Amino acid sequence: STFLYNWRIIRQFYVSLQNETTWRPSPLFAMRKKSNHKKHYVRRTPHGRKSHAPGIAMKIARTLCISIFAAMMFGFVVFFFLPNVFYSLYYKVAGTYRPGADELYDGIDISHHNGKIDWETVAKDPNIKFVYIKATEGYRHTDKQFVYNTTHARKFGLKVGAYHLLTTKTCMRTQFRYFASVADQYPQDLVPVVDVEENKVTQWTAQQKRDSIAKFMELAKEHYGVAPVLYCSHKFYKNYLSPKFDDQILFIARYSHKQPKLDGKRHNIWQFTEHGRIDGISGDVDLDRFGPNTSLSDILL
Repeated sequence: STFLYNWRIIRQFYVSLQNETTWRPSPLFAMRKKSNHKKHYVRRTPHGRKSHAPGIAMKIARTLCISIFAAMMFGFVVFFFLPNVFYSLYYKVAGTYRPGADELYDGIDISHHNGKIDWETVAKDPNIKFVYIKATEGYRHTDKQFVYNTTHARKFGLKVGAYHLLTTKTCMRTQFRYFASVADQYPQDLVPVVDVEENKVTQWTAQQKRDSIAKFMELAKEHYGVAPVLYCSHKFYKNYLSPKFDDQILFIARYSHKQPKLDGKRHNIWQFTEHGRIDGISGDVDLDRFGPNTSLSDILL
C-alpha cells in the first residue's frame, strides 16, 4: 500500500544518512535483503578515522521518523476511538479567527463553558440585542448554568432564547419533549434553536441527518407555533442540509471575516467567531451578527 511504500522510503533515507551516501528511492514495494548477521554502518570522521557513533544528521532523521510515525498513530487512534475529542481539537485549530476590537456584533450564544457571567455588566453592552443560552443536550442533560443564565440575563433586560444540542442517542420526540420540559419552565423571548454539531451526529447517514432535524423542527413548530432556528456550520449545511432547509431561519457558523455563502439562500444569523471578548464574560465567547434583511423582530417568539 502507499503507507508501506512511504514508510520504506523514510527507512531507506534514514539508512542512507547512516552510510552518508546519496539517497535514492527504491522501486515500488522493493524489499530489502535481510542478512543473518548484524550489519555495522561505518562513517568516517573528518580526520579519516572510522567511527561507529551515529552522526548528528542521522540522529535528527531518526527523531523525525519516530515523531512522524507517533503523530500518525495518535491521530488514527483519536479519530477512530475518540471522535468527539478529535473534532474538538480540530475546531480549536481551525476556528482561529479573532475579530478586531472595533467589529460590530448583534448577539452572543453561551453555555456553562463560559463560566459564571456578570449579566449586569453584559447588559450594558449596546451591541447585544439577543442572547441564546444552552438549555439541554440529548435526552437527559441540562446545562448546569441554564437557570442562572436565563433568569439573570432577563433580569437585566436582555432578550433570551434557549437552544438544544442534538445527539444520536435517542429519538427526536424524546429529545424535544425533554428540551421543552426544561426550557418552558422559564420565560423565553426568542424562537428556540436546534443546534446541530457535526461531531455529535457522525453516526447518522446524510439522509438520517436531514430526516432527524426535520422531525425535531416539526415537533417544535407544533409546540411553539413557529419553526425553530437551525444552527450548524457553513460546511455542514452545504454538504448535508441544502436545499432541504433553505426556507428556514438559518444560524450559520463560519469563523472568518467572510460571510457564509449558501447556494440559493442567505443566512439569517452568522456566528463569525468563537474568540470574541466582551465585558462581563471571562475568556472567549461566540459572537453573532444578523444577516442581510434580518433583525431582532424575525426571531422574537
